[in-house]
Amino acid sequence: MDNSLSMNMPNNDDVPDIIQWLVKTGINGLGVLPSAQEVAENHLASCNYDKEKAINSIIRWRTTHAASTGFITGLGGLVTLSVTIPASLAISYGLGANTAAAIAHIRGYNITSNKVLLKSFI
Repeated sequence: MDNSLSMNMPNNDDVPDIIQWLVKTGINGLGVLPSAQEVAENHLASCNYDKEKAINSIIRWRTTHAASTGFITGLGGLVTLSVTIPASLAISYGLGANTAAAIAHIRGYNITSNKVLLKSFI
């Protein structure tokens, strides 16, 4: 068996840590990704504090963002698939967690609670 491949793959013990990092990064933000609280507050302000309009605005914005991210990660074609598939999945989970947590914040939930963390990942 070729061990060079298995050295680069996360083992089962690493998976919960990776998932937790993705969810927390989605909620807390990282780099150009704002925190879920910032997203919620910005959309609330731009929608005159109408919660339903803000939630719909977040969903529209994230759908557009996810589509453009998918397009960009697909530009490399077959040559870059080994890098772009994991990157695309990580981006997708991070954006999903950010979106779910932003909506939860608008609805008045504590976005740092375990319940919200779990539902943000699902």
